[in-house]
Amino acid sequence: MKTFLKIVGGFFLLMIVIGTIADNGDKAKSQQNSTTQQAQIAANTQEMVINLKSFYPKIIALSDPADKALEKSFKVAQGGDSFATYASFKNDTLPLVEAAELQFDSLKNAVPQLSSKDDMDKIKDGLNDLSTAYYAKKDAIKSLLDGIDNDKISAVNEGIQKMKESQKIAISGMVKILGIYDAYGIDTVKLTTK
Repeated sequence: MKTFLKIVGGFFLLMIVIGTIADNGDKAKSQQNSTTQQAQIAANTQEMVINLKSFYPKIIALSDPADKALEKSFKVAQGGDSFATYASFKNDTLPLVEAAELQFDSLKNAVPQLSSKDDMDKIKDGLNDLSTAYYAKKDAIKSLLDGIDNDKISAVNEGIQKMKESQKIAISGMVKILGIYDAYGIDTVKLTTK
């Protein structure tokens, strides 16, 4: 009976040793898999950062021409010449604002792939706000043109008020977009000052 117990005891000891070895092997494989996964996540994150960096200049490129034209038209308006002001808003600014509205709307379909759908949705929401802002700017310009064309100060004031509201919407959109860039550690100022 002692021999039998020794054999059974030896067998259990052997099983414990084999189990420990196998367990350590599994831990090593798990650590290796974890390291591989972490490397993959880092590579994916780096790719997302590169894609976001190349996307941001597209946003700026859409807004700059319209915003510069608006600024120019308001400077013309300060000169007091209603004909020049009307021509500037109608011929120079309105087409650029209309184009920006449509381009921001279509840019939502080109948002870079990110690991978080929520992050992508925030960028799309920001672009939607920018599209809405340019729609509001277009509406404001039309009110200004109506006021100038029909000598109605109330329409001019309405246009100015709508323009202020459009700026609030644009700021809201940019805050959403910049929040995502900040979360990925991207300094957007460096992207626009090359």
